Amino acid sequence: MSIVEKVRDTLVEAGSTFREDKKQAYRNAIATEQNEKAKWVLEQVLANAEAAEVNHSPLCDDTGIPHLVLEVGPDCAVTGRMLQEIKQGVAEGLRKLPSRPMGIM
Repeated sequence: MSIVEKVRDTLVEAGSTFREDKKQAYRNAIATEQNEKAKWVLEQVLANAEAAEVNHSPLCDDTGIPHLVLEVGPDCAVTGRMLQEIKQGVAEGLRKLPSRPMGIM
């Protein structure tokens, strides 16, 4: 799998899924919430997250602005070509993740 594909697929997954521990935290909060309005909001956030995961669509809490952190080891070099592939992967991921107008800088 190329850098472009890895970046693209990671961006789509990050923008459309909650980690399982986060979903469980919502379930726990729903189970113990006393305020009906607050409970309803928590239920809606969880339902949106479950739908987003199934449909590969954006989460409601997704800002639409990806922030990438590139960790480089002491014996590695980052080339201009690698940065271009990362940029292309972000662009493809944003196009693949529907319903959000996005800009690439």
